[in-house]
Amino acid sequence: MAVTAEQIAELIRRPPEGEIPRWEDLPADPVRRVLLLRKRFPSELVPVVLELAELRSRARSKFSLAERMFLDREGLEQSTGEAPARWRARLFAERGTVADLTCAIGGDAIALAGVSQVLASDVSAARCEMTRANAQVYGVAERVTVRAAPAEEFPPADAYFLDPSRRASGRRSRHLEDLSPSLKILPELFRVTRDVAVKLSPATPDAELASLACALEFVSEGGVCKEAVAWFGSLAPHSRWASLLPEGHVLAASPGPAEPPVSNPLEYLLEPDPAVVRAGLIAEVCQQTGAAVMDLRVAYLTASHPVTSPFTRSYRMLASLPFSEKALRAELRNLGIGRVEVKKRASAVDADRLRLRLESDLPGCGTVIVTRISNRPWAFICSRD
Repeated sequence: MAVTAEQIAELIRRPPEGEIPRWEDLPADPVRRVLLLRKRFPSELVPVVLELAELRSRARSKFSLAERMFLDREGLEQSTGEAPARWRARLFAERGTVADLTCAIGGDAIALAGVSQVLASDVSAARCEMTRANAQVYGVAERVTVRAAPAEEFPPADAYFLDPSRRASGRRSRHLEDLSPSLKILPELFRVTRDVAVKLSPATPDAELASLACALEFVSEGGVCKEAVAWFGSLAPHSRWASLLPEGHVLAASPGPAEPPVSNPLEYLLEPDPAVVRAGLIAEVCQQTGAAVMDLRVAYLTASHPVTSPFTRSYRMLASLPFSEKALRAELRNLGIGRVEVKKRASAVDADRLRLRLESDLPGCGTVIVTRISNRPWAFICSRD
């Protein structure tokens, strides 16, 4: 049976005599792992200790002190890591008290404690225990007050933060109507203050985001668009912007041209960061870099000169041709390229399968980009600039 949040919380209330081992220090063989832990812990605790050890190992990609934290599987999956949480928390810096109404395992509450007093709550009493323990781990327990309560029972505060669950019937959802707690709580919060932020899926449909009448931030970390944030009141520094972590680069919407310039393929191809694409800031990137799009519906750019920008990845074009596997294989052979990565936009091509079909024993490396230009399937062979 799956280990529950309540079982993890019980380790906080009644710490076992032995220390929770590091996952990497346990035997790789599952049977040997269990036999070893049975020598150190009561048999009923063994699956819980194993679960926590594995989750701490997984959590290291999000939290620097993961080896001392308490977390459950769902709580970790839905948690905000240190970098985006601290990035978001800085915008709450001048609010004396911030209420985190969905604290879960405490990722955002801990970051907010760096800039304000925090009132953290969650409908799960077990996860409230985890937030208390994790705030202690990070040395901010005195700045975080935790209580078990639904978001609808919110306390008075200078600002509010919500990270609603996006799992409808056990499946991850991108629609606002499936959020829990429901965003119907917003008018109630606005009676206290307009300074509210809500973390959302970056895949939330544009029409649904527009219905919120808020400022929007899209956040990428390591080149992956991780989240959208709806900002209300005086918290937002821009109306719409993209934030790139861990460096902290920001690109904001400007009153410039509504549409980017269009050009035939030139010497360089530029791939915008996913947060820039999701925020609809292609025109701003073009204005900043002197690039153009090759098709208004596809977010690949082109330029006649090398471009150095945190908001794009630059490739030198080696070949540009109508999409055809046969033609691609021939051109790769002519270029001496046998190892390829395949990227795509506006194409139904299966990138992984295409890569396997294109690769050969030739020594060169390259990138194949499959897209559409003027409704025609198109391909580029590129090298990293």
